[in-house]
Amino acid sequence: MLEFYALGSVLYWAYYVAAVLITTPTTFGKATGFAVLGVLPDCLLAPLALTYSRRLAASRLPTWRLLLRYAAGGLGFMALTASAFAIELVVENRIRSGAWAVPAGMSGMAWKELSSVLVYTTVCGFGNAIEQAQRAARAESLRAQAQLATLRARLNPHFILNLLHTLMGLVAREPAAAEAAIERLGDVLRYGLRVHADGLDEVRLREEWTFTERYLALERLRLGERLRVSLDVEEDLLDEIVPAFSLQPLVENAVRHAIAPRADGGSVHVAAKRDGGVLRMTVDDDGAGVRAGGASGAPEAGAAPGPRGSSATRSEGSGLGLRLIEDRLFALYGDAGRLTTGPSALGGFRAAVTVPLGREEASA
Repeated sequence: MLEFYALGSVLYWAYYVAAVLITTPTTFGKATGFAVLGVLPDCLLAPLALTYSRRLAASRLPTWRLLLRYAAGGLGFMALTASAFAIELVVENRIRSGAWAVPAGMSGMAWKELSSVLVYTTVCGFGNAIEQAQRAARAESLRAQAQLATLRARLNPHFILNLLHTLMGLVAREPAAAEAAIERLGDVLRYGLRVHADGLDEVRLREEWTFTERYLALERLRLGERLRVSLDVEEDLLDEIVPAFSLQPLVENAVRHAIAPRADGGSVHVAAKRDGGVLRMTVDDDGAGVRAGGASGAPEAGAAPGPRGSSATRSEGSGLGLRLIEDRLFALYGDAGRLTTGPSALGGFRAAVTVPLGREEASA
C-alpha cells in the first residue's frame, strides 16, 4: 500500500509540473517548486480521505446518506487543501520578498481546487474498492469456515459408524480379538473426538500418520494375515501440516473394497513423499482396481462422477470419505489441494492427496 501511495504522489507531482509548464510561462525549476506546493496538501490529506472512504464503505448507511457524507467529506477535503495551499504560497512569498502579502499564485486557487476534487474522488474510489475486496475476502473466509465445520460434523459420525460396523462382525466371530479391538478403539476414537471437539481442520502429519497406523492395527485384528501393510514416510515431513482425516479414509477405502472382500486378502501400501513443492500422500492396493470398461480403466456408463481431478472411480463408488476429503481440500487450499484416483502400480487402485508444503501452523 505504501509503495502505491508513493508512486501515486510522484505521478501526481509530475502531472502538476506538466500542467504548470503548459499554462504558465515559467522555468522548469520554478514549475517543480510550484508543483510541490500544489501536491503536498493533497498527498498529506489523502490518507485521511482513504480512511474516511473505507469507513463509509464498511457502514450500512442508505445510499443517499452515503452520498451526502461523501459530498461533505469532499467539501472538507477541498477546504483543507485550499487553506494549506494558501498558507504555503503566503510563506513562500514571505521568504522570497521579505514581506507578508497575498501572493499572485492565489489566482490559481480554482485550478488547485479542481485537482483536489480529482484526488479526493480517486482516493475514495480506491478506498471503496479496497473495502469491498476485503469484505468479499472475509465473506469467503466465513463461508469456508462454515463449510469445514459442516464437513467435520459429517465426517466424525461417518468414521465412528464404520468402526462400529467392523467391531460388530468381529464380536460374533472372535470374541477375544473383539476385546483387544475395543481397547485399540479407544485410542483411535480419542483422535477423532479431539479433531471434532476442538474444531481442527489441520494437524501435523505425524498425528495423522499415527492415527492411520492405529486404525490399520485395529483392522489387522479383524483381518489377520489377510491384510498386508507397508508404510513409507519421509521423517522430515512429519511436522508438515495436513488436513485431519485426510489419510485414514483413503486407507479405509482400500481395506473395505480391495482387501476385506477377498478370501486371500491383499496388500496396501501407504506413503507420504515430497514431490517438488508439495506433499503427496498415496494409498495403493492390489485389489480389483478401477471400474474399467477395458484396458483404459474408464468408468462404466452410469457411474457416479469421481472426485475433482480424479482419473478413475472404484467399482463400489468413491464413497462419502473421499468426497469429504475432496471438498475439504478445496475449502482449505483451493486449487493447490487435490485428490486424485486411478490405477495403482500394484495392479489395483490408487488414491493420492496433494497439499502445499511449508504451512506454519495447524488451524482450528
